[in-house]
Amino acid sequence: MLDQFKVCYHGTVDLKGLIIRNDGINLAIPFPGSDFGQGFYLTNNRSQVENWAKAKAEDANERNSGFTAKPVVLHYEINIDEMRKLKNRIFPSSSLEWSQFILENRFQSKPYYELGYDYAIGPVADGRIRTLMKLYRTNRITEREFMNEIEPRGDMKTYTQISVHSLKAVQCLKLKEVEYIEEI
Repeated sequence: MLDQFKVCYHGTVDLKGLIIRNDGINLAIPFPGSDFGQGFYLTNNRSQVENWAKAKAEDANERNSGFTAKPVVLHYEINIDEMRKLKNRIFPSSSLEWSQFILENRFQSKPYYELGYDYAIGPVADGRIRTLMKLYRTNRITEREFMNEIEPRGDMKTYTQISVHSLKAVQCLKLKEVEYIEEI
């Protein structure tokens, strides 16, 4: 499954893209309560990452009136041979184990250096995950119902992500380009 990510992308806004280009990836910046844990997320699906970048730019522009954020796509190559040597969590498809892993990471919110794996690969969860987590936490839905609700549907069935959680894994990434994708 790692072979699918030899070339991959990260979507963000122009200012953050330039910071990453100039200073590198800082694993401490992302929020710890993400699906696969605090880390740097990429995908091999170009349309998926463009949508993420556009959504991030729209969110940034709604919150800030001092500047206009523009969506960018960062192009990466992964040194697959070096990445294979690292600890991983791989989920070839959505499953109960995959949804439990997401719940654990969302609820525990551990910093990247406490996760115990260098990278993770798996499907992108669909649905209203925060609402579903509240329902699960208050015992209004079961673990199985949570999984069924976050299982990818439609186009999202093709959305796969790789998340990087260690400095060793970051060293396997090579930034090739920061590309502006469109004006907002």
